[in-house]
Amino acid sequence: SVEEVTGGTYGPLKALCEKRAAAEVDVDKFTILRPTYICGPGDHTDRFSYWPIRTRQGGEMLWPGKPQDKVQIVDVRDLANFTIDCLDQGISGTYNMVNPRGSYTLGDLLEDSRAVTTAEVSPVWVDEQFLTDQGVMGGRDMPVWHGAMGDYGFVGERARAAGFHDRPERETIRDLLTWWDTLPPERNAKPKAGLSAEREAEVIAAWKEA
Repeated sequence: SVEEVTGGTYGPLKALCEKRAAAEVDVDKFTILRPTYICGPGDHTDRFSYWPIRTRQGGEMLWPGKPQDKVQIVDVRDLANFTIDCLDQGISGTYNMVNPRGSYTLGDLLEDSRAVTTAEVSPVWVDEQFLTDQGVMGGRDMPVWHGAMGDYGFVGERARAAGFHDRPERETIRDLLTWWDTLPPERNAKPKAGLSAEREAEVIAAWKEA
């Protein structure tokens, strides 16, 4: 009976859509694609984008948890390509649209962002419990990071076996920054995800004091 899409109903409604499709359509005639964080040019959520955008600004930068914390994403263009292939080639089934499980970490994201932007940034890795105590939340203030939950465990091998290809993360970072620079200055001044510069400085200062 719920029809309003909110942060709390989005996931359950997606699951119900899948169940309804399975009940109405022969299993070999429908395709379900389950992307994790969709990123790249055109991403108006600024979630994955926050990290390379902020890295490019340089200086001290708050990074949550540990460098080995896992990140799972998919480039929007790779998702689009596979979607078209499913239609053109009649590929059916359920597929997780993600980079290889356990292959990409926050530390990798930092190094890739540094390499693409050539920025001089000093990472400050802050303990997860400390961030929680400060009211800093993973997924909202620290987008695409989920702390102790870490690796959701989404496995994309089935999609790869069906022809899905994902590009290197550095290519995604490079192209999204190129796209970001085409946006109006007033849009760039207010990213939709991540901590503000003032809040980031406050948390870093509190961490150092502690």
